[in-house]
Amino acid sequence: MATYTFLNSLEMPFLQVEEGTFRQGATSYDNLARDNEKPAHLQHVKTFFMSIHPVTQAEYMKVMHINPSYFSKLGDGWRFVQQIETDNFPVESVSWDDAMEFCRRLSNMTIEREKGFAYRLPTEAEWEFACKAGNDTVFANGDSFTSNDANINGNYPYNSQIVGKTINRPCPVGLYTPNQLGFFDMHGNVWEWCLDTFKPYNVEHVPNQDARVLRGGSWNCYSRFCRASYRCINNRNSRFYDCGFRIVCENR
Repeated sequence: MATYTFLNSLEMPFLQVEEGTFRQGATSYDNLARDNEKPAHLQHVKTFFMSIHPVTQAEYMKVMHINPSYFSKLGDGWRFVQQIETDNFPVESVSWDDAMEFCRRLSNMTIEREKGFAYRLPTEAEWEFACKAGNDTVFANGDSFTSNDANINGNYPYNSQIVGKTINRPCPVGLYTPNQLGFFDMHGNVWEWCLDTFKPYNVEHVPNQDARVLRGGSWNCYSRFCRASYRCINNRNSRFYDCGFRIVCENR
């Protein structure tokens, strides 16, 4: 298991990401990059602490006392996970507002308040900085990608001829190789909500206050949608069975 900086009261592991500057947005040689990933630009990020993996169903249940996940024993997709323990699956079918409420409730737990911890979603810049892990490549660990690297649709690799297996559902967090910083599931498994309201990089823009960004791709995505710079835009109230989140811990 990758090392971690600390555990919170839910025994969620967090890693410290040191302050730094990186090139946010698509690499110059990424022919599949969309306009909203351009232009690549230098972005400075302060030190932060982020959960090693997406929030799991068990962790979400401890805070929210409900499990909204489609792929769970009581979810609408229960047939797909019969005889499978889903506690360590990432929670899904959560909106941006649901994720924010999780952060609010966790922050207000007595033990977390005593430690001086507060929680929120990562910003887009923080998410991409942690994902790229010091590399300026299409994916966290290089410029090719297959379902051997993450839980994705294995029929559509990126810059590779390897057609791998397709699970067609989420899987427990932490099954695949972490990136160089030690973060798991930055690509695939579930999309991850980010904190910011969406706005383009290259134009002055009055943001749609309901538009949020999801990063990283999911279990049903082609590899090109899992690129480190890819920005999926959705309404803050949307709930889909491939959307989850991870969290950042900061001092009050």
